[in-house]
Amino acid sequence: MTMRFLILLLLAFPAHAEWDATDRWLGTAAVTTLAFDWGQTRTTAKQPNLYYETNPILGRHPSTGQVDAYFVTCIIGTMLIADWLAPANRKLFLGTVTALEIVVTQRNRQLGIKIAF
Repeated sequence: MTMRFLILLLLAFPAHAEWDATDRWLGTAAVTTLAFDWGQTRTTAKQPNLYYETNPILGRHPSTGQVDAYFVTCIIGTMLIADWLAPANRKLFLGTVTALEIVVTQRNRQLGIKIAF
């Protein structure tokens, strides 16, 4: 998986008329922070002697293929759920995803985990 794939994935979710500027901004922030986490998780998968994964869904030492499949599913799922929700709930959902991902990626950064695709 490459960043080109992620960009194509994002293009598959055009902005809907009912998404206002805040929804679009929050959607972009959620997907961006998920992408940062994806890159960091790929780093941990490539260096199992240095790092281990704490996400119970992925397991302690996932392969890069498992990481890629997980994050593609998360990004698609996040956008589909956000699109399904009413505007007020969409904002709350996307804001929560973004906030959680910021916490996770900052923790990873403090551990020295870099982003690698």
